[in-house]
Amino acid sequence: MNVSLTNQLRKATRKEHAYTESKMNAKSIFSQKYTLKEYHDHLLQLYKAHCLVNEYINFNQIILPNQSIVPKDRREDLRIDLYQINNKNVELKYTIKDLSLFRSLPKLLGLMYVVKGSELGGSIIGKKIEEHRLSWKIAPARFYNLISHDQLIEDWKQWCKNINQLADSEKFIQEAIDSAKIAFSLFTNPEKFAEFRDVRPSISSLTA
Repeated sequence: MNVSLTNQLRKATRKEHAYTESKMNAKSIFSQKYTLKEYHDHLLQLYKAHCLVNEYINFNQIILPNQSIVPKDRREDLRIDLYQINNKNVELKYTIKDLSLFRSLPKLLGLMYVVKGSELGGSIIGKKIEEHRLSWKIAPARFYNLISHDQLIEDWKQWCKNINQLADSEKFIQEAIDSAKIAFSLFTNPEKFAEFRDVRPSISSLTA
């Protein structure tokens, strides 16, 4: 097909993209009044979302024609960043409500499009987090690390080229678009897709 899958995804999900940024308070990161508590809550939401993303991808590995198109697993980076803030390990147990939600190649590509696209915005956020962390007195960010924006752009272009070759019909593209919209919702509200619970022992259980 001559129609670019990623261009169609970008055009068709603008509203969902903007809504997700709003719900996750992404723009507030650029405010001087942004707090460490807000940053912690933002990272925790991202951690939950990335847990689900990797679960869906791993569940559907057999569908993928090329493992190189899979976004990097960022869960450990998020866990370390959260630990740097409160000195507590994140230990969540979760049950996904519908594990088959992204069970086709176009649906899985729609999910991965959202993850890969967020890396570009992450490089801009990383510069602001670096400014904040100096006043917060925490270690350098792992998730929002300062990767060269030019390198991210090159990586993004290559990724788009690889997945655009996989779209073979209008039906394929539409299925990927519908899936990407769901993926944005996953980042906005991961609790909608899974039941989470903290499995760290409570203080009362330790002292009983």
